Amino acid sequence: MARFSLLNGVADLMMLILIAWALQDGSKNSWMWAIIGGLVIGFASAVPWFIFPICYLGIVGITQRFKSRIWQSPILAMMIITAIGTILLLVTEFIALQIMGINLKFSESLTRTILPSMLLNLLFAFPIYVLIREINKLIYPVKNE
Repeated sequence: MARFSLLNGVADLMMLILIAWALQDGSKNSWMWAIIGGLVIGFASAVPWFIFPICYLGIVGITQRFKSRIWQSPILAMMIITAIGTILLLVTEFIALQIMGINLKFSESLTRTILPSMLLNLLFAFPIYVLIREINKLIYPVKNE
């Protein structure tokens, strides 16, 4: 999704897929996919490799929590968790880069990276949710009784 950028922000397709998958009723292995996806993205990223698996596991945990509380409106849950997940992930990346010695201003990171990334993630959240819901229906068909 690096081609879909706004200022310095990019859409996080892996995070959106993980959230959408974890919100599905018959979905399994959300935790495993969070670790695998986090490792893949982590090793391809400039931040320390462990940031993405930890954040993705946290996002899947939040999603599981929301799923049990807002089960009647999964689209609303998708949007809320996408916003929370984007902030969690990008603020964690910002802190990791600060620890690594890369001096960034938070206000500039907020306006040039975090907010544009959130906008792109929210824009792609609904189509990703619909796509993952259809894939989930194909993998785990509901049996009529």
